[in-house]
Amino acid sequence: MFRQFSKVLEITKPAMLLEDRLPVGSLGVLYGAPKVGKSFITLDWCIRLARSNISVLYLAGEGISGYGARARAWNQHYGPLDPDEAMGIPFWLGERMINFTPAGNSAVFVQEIVREMATEAMAGADEDTEGELVTMPGTVDLVVVDTLSRALPGVDENDQGEMSKAIEQIDYFRKLTGSTVLFLHHTTKADRKRWRGSSVIEGAADVMMLAYEEKGDIIVKVEAAREFDASDKEWRYKLQPVGDSAVVVESQTKAGEQESLGGAKQAVYDALLLGNRNITSIAIATAMKYDHVAVVLSRLLEAGLIEKQGRGVYAPIGQGLDKGEGTV
Repeated sequence: MFRQFSKVLEITKPAMLLEDRLPVGSLGVLYGAPKVGKSFITLDWCIRLARSNISVLYLAGEGISGYGARARAWNQHYGPLDPDEAMGIPFWLGERMINFTPAGNSAVFVQEIVREMATEAMAGADEDTEGELVTMPGTVDLVVVDTLSRALPGVDENDQGEMSKAIEQIDYFRKLTGSTVLFLHHTTKADRKRWRGSSVIEGAADVMMLAYEEKGDIIVKVEAAREFDASDKEWRYKLQPVGDSAVVVESQTKAGEQESLGGAKQAVYDALLLGNRNITSIAIATAMKYDHVAVVLSRLLEAGLIEKQGRGVYAPIGQGLDKGEGTV
């Protein structure tokens, strides 16, 4: 469609689907290191949107085993909703993943989501596809794809040509459904603040958001945005254990106000962030005495900055909760 200049003047910025971080109809990417808490945060966003009657389809390509506990924890902490109320929330969880490769199944998902699937359209589908698609009552406002790599099987994320073809499929899906699409994505092993793969990802996205951990907080920061000013777009969360899982709560710490933990506490905490999990390895990493490390760990536990994962095993809050499939 072509627009004459007078019509160009009438074009306005899109409304925001998710506060001031995700425009309606946009392509967003939330990236961060494994187990930093991306899926906990995204699930929290999705449930809140669905309770506001904004429809959500969450595709958990890394498994759904942990999501029941997460949903029950959210309901316990922020609800509670009785069964009839829960039935009215337009939130759907799907384990079958969209395949955005040129030979993938995204067209089938489009047909299902916009309810245009005819009986004959299924005739040529693979047998393992039939009966597994999610029946949606109309269009979906937000589609979450967890994770990008699961939606691109066999694709080299660093290959610009392959990623460009995949982005074409994603844009086709997004435009036909009218949905906002949010991908969860991982960072590189070398840099926990750099997304993995080709620059095509950043070029295609309307919003790039980074999730990272800083002294007990999970920070979500808009790194780049096409339609709005990305500066000062930052939110701070904590993971709070509830039941046999956890929920996301807003952190009371404001940017620039974090206090240093102090010499010994900071050294032990930093060692934990680097993957040292028991007292012996922490003592070696910090050059501290075993007994001293034990005392410092107990103080970090009391402060709510770390958790005990097992006998003699510790981790920063959020690194190790809900260790089943789907923890991102």
